[in-house]
Amino acid sequence: MQVVEFDQARRFKLAREKAGISEYNFRNTYELVEFVASEIRASKIKYTKLAKRADCHPHTVSKIAHRETMVPRVSTVLNILKALGYEIFVRG
Repeated sequence: MQVVEFDQARRFKLAREKAGISEYNFRNTYELVEFVASEIRASKIKYTKLAKRADCHPHTVSKIAHRETMVPRVSTVLNILKALGYEIFVRG
């Protein structure tokens, strides 16, 4: 386990903010899917174009965006986020 001193954490936070890095934390998969759905709708990218970038079917993108699918595959969600320009980091 890595221990980060307060001053280090503050400098790291300032560096992230300066670089335009945002961090999102989700309590459960439903919050993650809701976030992805809102990002799909906000992007104004056609579902066919986004689906091609994410290597999935446009119908899948549409169903997630309209909250018809609340438990999509994790790989699909991650691919859509990457297609929207997000980088994914996992912390343990």
